[in-house]
Amino acid sequence: ERLMVGDSSTNSASLSLEAVQNLTNLNDIQHLLNQIIAQEHVVQQQLDQFMKNREQIEAKLELIEILPTKLRPIYKEGKELVETIEVTCGLAENVSRKVRDLDVIRERLKQTSKKVEDIIDIKNCIEGVHNAMQQEDYEGAAAHIQRYLNIDASVLEGTDAEQLRAAEQKVLDLVKSRLNAALQDNNPPNILRFSKLFTPLGHKQEGLAHYVAYLKRSIDSNGQSFLNKLTSISPVGRGDEKMYSDSAEILTGQIQSILTLLEEEQPLINQNFGEDQFLPALTELQIAIDINATNLLKFCIEQFSLKRVANELSGGGRSKSHSSDSRRDPRTLGLLLDVLAVLSQGYSQLDRFLHQKEKEASATSQNPEISAKLLNQLKTSQVRRIHNEMIVHYVSIEEYFMLESVQKAIRMDEHSADSRTSSVVDHVFFVLQKSTQRSLSTYSSQAVCAVINLICGCLSKDYKQSLSSSLQRASIALPQSIFGGTELPGRSVLVVLNNLELSGEYLLRLTNEIENQSSRIFPSSELPNIRSCKSALLDTSKEFKLLLETNLEQISKSLGQKLWPVVEAFVGTNYEMDNQDLVEFEISNPIVDKISTVLDSILIPYKTSMSESNFENLLHKMIDHLVEVLEKNLLQKKFNQWGGFQLEKDLRALINYLTNHTQRPVRADFARLTQIASLLNVERVEEVLDYGENITWRLNPNDVRRVLLRRVDLRREDITALKI
Repeated sequence: ERLMVGDSSTNSASLSLEAVQNLTNLNDIQHLLNQIIAQEHVVQQQLDQFMKNREQIEAKLELIEILPTKLRPIYKEGKELVETIEVTCGLAENVSRKVRDLDVIRERLKQTSKKVEDIIDIKNCIEGVHNAMQQEDYEGAAAHIQRYLNIDASVLEGTDAEQLRAAEQKVLDLVKSRLNAALQDNNPPNILRFSKLFTPLGHKQEGLAHYVAYLKRSIDSNGQSFLNKLTSISPVGRGDEKMYSDSAEILTGQIQSILTLLEEEQPLINQNFGEDQFLPALTELQIAIDINATNLLKFCIEQFSLKRVANELSGGGRSKSHSSDSRRDPRTLGLLLDVLAVLSQGYSQLDRFLHQKEKEASATSQNPEISAKLLNQLKTSQVRRIHNEMIVHYVSIEEYFMLESVQKAIRMDEHSADSRTSSVVDHVFFVLQKSTQRSLSTYSSQAVCAVINLICGCLSKDYKQSLSSSLQRASIALPQSIFGGTELPGRSVLVVLNNLELSGEYLLRLTNEIENQSSRIFPSSELPNIRSCKSALLDTSKEFKLLLETNLEQISKSLGQKLWPVVEAFVGTNYEMDNQDLVEFEISNPIVDKISTVLDSILIPYKTSMSESNFENLLHKMIDHLVEVLEKNLLQKKFNQWGGFQLEKDLRALINYLTNHTQRPVRADFARLTQIASLLNVERVEEVLDYGENITWRLNPNDVRRVLLRRVDLRREDITALKI
């Protein structure tokens, strides 16, 4: 026998019984005993673990014993299901094979039936063509030929095929002959009738080409007719209203005739030649439209001597060396500019119309190359180039009209006694609005942007310079007195300031009008450029506002000394009062009387002479100055509680007076002074904390302590110790 001995840290060792019996050393025996005891513990733990898992193992064994009983029915059912599926698959395969066989038979029957129908149709086509030709039923003959062309070639026999080909050629020749006759007679219904017969005869493109050629000749004929009308108009003289109006009417009529033709012919072409054929037709028609529109527009520009007029006005016509008498009266250019705007609008609408038709036709066309060709033709068309040249001349003439009209309005500026502004504002902005409306009516974003830039330049230079010069001349006497001995210069300053305020208002209206009408007239792709130019108008408005604010600030400062009596009324009052003093102030308050007398003498002349907005701005600037001076001086005085109470009443009287003279609130301007008066009216220092819980402080903690220290009846120690 051998004894197995081991522990957790050493490998197992085997000792024979004899070796154990031969042990004589007590330490060795003890060591061996310890090892055996440790091994016994390990074995005991393993046995305990096995016993803990006994129930789980037994449950699993029981389940394993039950499983075969449960699995046998399932296995049997699964096997039966597999057998059923195999049978079903076999049946399905047989049915599918028979269905395929039936499909083949059906297709053969269908082909056979079609051949029978084709054979019958061949006989019918031969007879139908013959009968239709005898009755001059060309549509019927073409329909039989179309049926013949769709018959399978394998069905056609030699004799029948020759007869049908001969009939096809005969019908085609006859249709061409009838079409030529209709073209010679200029018979639109027959032209369309025989042109569309090319489609069933298998020559759709040829028929479309004939019809488009007819439409191009119509456009050329109409264009020549309009050109003859223009030629018959003899320019009696520069600025001849009859010539301008008749020319505009003729050119507008030509454009309208083109638009009407395209609107009427598009559904006819779509219906008779296919929707995908309108784009190629439009591409060809655009060439004729471009030629005729260019001829008429060029003739009109030459008849108006537009280039010469523009060169004269942009050169010597505006030269400073020329006297004002030699300059052309801008009023004589108004009708010419109106006519140019009408012409530009017509050709802009024509261009947009062609682009819109191209977009609609491209949606149904499968040929992007034709679409690209048409777009390129529109982009590089002669009429577009001539139109752009006309816009350049228009802008040049419009610039002269605008600048001369504005300068004339400045020279003729006058002021009536019953008006707060002078005539220059209404006259100038009437001209600017007229030019703006005219540029918008051109339907050319290029013209609109150019006119906006002209307006900005005119206002920033000539007009603003005129107002600034008027202010400088009229403000010479301003430091002495505006409504004193030099009454006229002072009132002139106020009139110019009113002009500035009204100009800014008119400019904002003009900007909004441009925005609203541009959104209605122009496509979204052109609006960013217009809005970019329009922002310059807002910058010009800001320049006017800055000039106005600067001069109002100067007037406000110049009136500072006149406000001193109001400040003096507060400064000269002893606010260390008793109850008797309060009673006397209640009966007759000198401060209230002083406020009414002094401020009436200052404000009423301004209120009657200034615009409402300017007076409001000036008044609030004066209030800011008055509040600043009052606070500075009141904090030099001493108060008791009764004095603080009276100061509150005096400030309330001042606020009420000013409120009656302005539409804007003034209490916010007096917020600091009101809080100062409230602090001076507290009974105890601790009341400050309660007071501060219900307001938004305009004073910082140091300001609060500084105010409280003006109270002679409060302890400095309490004020210093106050935690705000």
